[in-house]
Amino acid sequence: MNDPSEVNDPSEVNDPSEGERPERRHQRVLNAYDLDRDGSLNDQEQSMLANDLVIGCEAHRERIIEAFDADDDGLLSEEERALAQESIDAERMARRELRRVERLESFDLDGDGELSEAEREAAREFHQVQREAERLESFDLDGDGELSEEEITAMRDTHAEETRERIRQGERPRHHPRR
Repeated sequence: MNDPSEVNDPSEVNDPSEGERPERRHQRVLNAYDLDRDGSLNDQEQSMLANDLVIGCEAHRERIIEAFDADDDGLLSEEERALAQESIDAERMARRELRRVERLESFDLDGDGELSEAEREAAREFHQVQREAERLESFDLDGDGELSEEEITAMRDTHAEETRERIRQGERPRHHPRR
């Protein structure tokens, strides 16, 4: 089969170790398309999501073809497909290892090469404080150190549009801190 869209990285969709849990990513996508904020997607919102997913899949497919179609025939041969999957897997493993090393360098206080529960909790607290500071820096327009309802709405709208744009680009939605 020469369908390049079959080359994919399953961990980008379902691997919790690659970042956030799939159910949170799913909720973020639903929130991004729930324009009337009624908690569900109406027909128009579902259509918008479906259209953006089609656009995103095509963008992803084009990137894969561009990167791995060595004979420029617009299709991936079995050899090209295998090379693409190998490359995607290697990149995923390299990202995973880099994050592991960064976590250890930052939070492995006893130097044993593993994060204890206390070290993991310290990392969570650090990241929570960091995310809150980023939220305030980006969205606290009046500089009072708190997010008003209007500022929270602006933050949610910004995150929703960023999520929709990443989907249209065939990329994985980014984690946005909850508020």
